Amino acid sequence: MHSHGLAVLGLLGGLLCGCYTWEVSDTAPEQVIAQREPSRVQIKMNDGQEFVLLNPQVEGDSLSGEIMPDDAVGAGRSYRPTIPVVVSLEDVRTLAVQRPTEIPWVLQGAVLVGVVAVAVAVGLK
Repeated sequence: MHSHGLAVLGLLGGLLCGCYTWEVSDTAPEQVIAQREPSRVQIKMNDGQEFVLLNPQVEGDSLSGEIMPDDAVGAGRSYRPTIPVVVSLEDVRTLAVQRPTEIPWVLQGAVLVGVVAVAVAVGLK
């Protein structure tokens, strides 16, 4: 199979398996973190700021974790440094948790079979 066929197959497979959406919670942020123990949450602050908080933890009346700045990609490195952040729970307008999209597994399987068939056909030429 040609390398471009493998690339398309890998890309589409990743898209099918890695589709997530943010689900805004009506529950208090401290309860969401305690009950669901998410690895990341999307925060919208009262002042309009938005960011994704990694490894969120509630400590007293504060929410702490780390953010990954968009411009923190090092040249030629896959490591991206994080910045520690602490915000007051009073300043959090909404908190959202990632969840998989609700694409039916049958549809995902059908698309994946189609992608494999096209990749095999391209590879045979």
